[in-house]
Order: sequence, then C-alpha cells, then structure tokens
Amino acid sequence: MIQGVSPADERFLSALNKAESRAAKAEAEISSGTKLSVASDSPDTIGPALALRSQLEQTLQIETNLGMFKSETDTAEQAISNGVQSLQNANALGAQGATETQTPAQRQALAGQVDGFLTQMVASANTVSAGRYLFSGDTDQVAPYSIDASGNVSAYSGSASTRLAMSSNGSTFAIARSAQEIFEAPGGSALGALADLKTALENGPTVPEGDPQYDVQYQAQTTAITSALAEMSKASDQLNQQLAFYGTVQNNVADATSAAQTQEVNQRTQLSNLTDADITTDAIQLTQANTQRDAALSARAKLPTNTLFDYLG
Repeated sequence: MIQGVSPADERFLSALNKAESRAAKAEAEISSGTKLSVASDSPDTIGPALALRSQLEQTLQIETNLGMFKSETDTAEQAISNGVQSLQNANALGAQGATETQTPAQRQALAGQVDGFLTQMVASANTVSAGRYLFSGDTDQVAPYSIDASGNVSAYSGSASTRLAMSSNGSTFAIARSAQEIFEAPGGSALGALADLKTALENGPTVPEGDPQYDVQYQAQTTAITSALAEMSKASDQLNQQLAFYGTVQNNVADATSAAQTQEVNQRTQLSNLTDADITTDAIQLTQANTQRDAALSARAKLPTNTLFDYLG
C-alpha cells in the first residue's frame, strides 16, 4: 500500500512555506515601499486607505483652484488700483479745469486728456486673466464694455458674478464682483463720473467772449465741472471700497490655501501610516525568514534517508 506524506513531512513543508511567504512579503514591501499591493494584504486597511486617498485628491484639487483664484484676485486688485489712479489723475485735471483762469480752449484740451483716462478705465474693467474677463461675471468670455470712436462707452455686456471658492473644510466664499458693481455702482459710477467730467470740460460757451451770454455760459460750465468733480469723489470712494473687498478675498484665499496645505500634510501622513512599508521591520523579517528557511532545509538534509530495504540482503 502506498502511503501519503508523513506528518513530519507535512509539518516541515508547512513551516517552509510560511518562511518563504514571509520572505516574499517582506521583499515585496521593500521593493514597492508599500504594504498594500493587493486588497488581501490588509482587508481592514484598504477601505480607510481608499477613502483617505480620495480625500487627499479633493484637497489637492482645492489647492489648485485656490492657486488660480489667487492669480485672478491679484490681477483684479491691480486692475482696480489702476482705476483708482486713473480717477485721481482725471480729478486733478478737472480741478484745474474748474478754475476760472482756464479758457474754453484749455478746458477742451483737458477734456481730451480725461477721455484718455476714460479709455484706461474701460481697459481696467475689461481686464483678462487666464482667458477670462475677470469682471464680466459668469459670462466671462464677453468683454464687459466696448468704446466707440467718439469715446462713448457701451452698456454692460456681462452678467452677475456668482463664482465661489471652496475651502478645505467645505465652506465657500465669494471671489469676484461684476464690472457693473465695481465701475458703475449707483451713486459712485467711475465710468459715469469720467464721462460727465469729459462732457463738462468740452461744453464751453457757444458764443464769443464779449457776448452778453458768454459769462453766463462760462459760469454754467464751471458749475458743471464742479458737479462732475463731486461725482468723481464718490466714484473714488466706491472703487476704494471694491479694493477693500478684493483685499478681503486675497486674505480669504491665503487662509484657505494655508488650511488646505496643512490638511494635505495630515492626510499624507495618515495615508503613509496606513500604506507605507516599514522598511526596517521588513528587512529584519526577511533576514529571519531566510534564516529559518535555510535552517529548516539544512536540518532536513541531515535526516537519515535509509529505508528497510537498505538493511535486507
């Protein structure tokens, strides 16, 4: 009768297989740097690890978005700062034109310079960043304004701005306002104030000096210039308020970015603890497994191999 493997042989083979499995696992972890090659490596760990990886990917996307928002808000802030400077320069011209030492011709010349600042203001409102008109609201492929050859500014062509930035904790905050809110606010329209100042400087007396109506028309022009300067002051206040808004957005973006970066570090650490191999421990286990395997094979080789037939003549 043919007998199967002896119990001693079974124990030897089982121990040998275990040693080789431990060695193979340790070698795999050392070479890959991870202790989770397949789900069966650690069923209780794979679920949390996948969830953490998903959370990390979301955090990285938030960081990417915040980087884009930073670029946009920095550009927007600079554009509004340019608008404030244009108002200041135009206001200085208007103040000069309001003095009664200015002739109608001189006021006309000043009007031409104010027209240049109006063009600059439109350019600020039409600022582009990364292929987007920053102040066109959600219709960011359309320029907010156009200006014709006569210097007339079109009506606003964009839409309301509803864009929000998300922080790593899930909260959101507004990151933009439309050109209509910024440059055409009721009671503080930068575009309207510049246009009115330009018109007031242009519209001098229509009769020659010495005509009885000349002084009346000249004084009416002076009054119109003074009124336009009051509009300019309100427009300047409005633009500075918009600068404050974008300054707050810049701070919010910076805070959200810092929080996201901290969260990223924490998530990477947690994921590393779950999935990264302990190289030192693996190296010790590999050495031990190889030693146990070699010892077992050596001991097995020294066992007697004689059978009953070896003693029969």
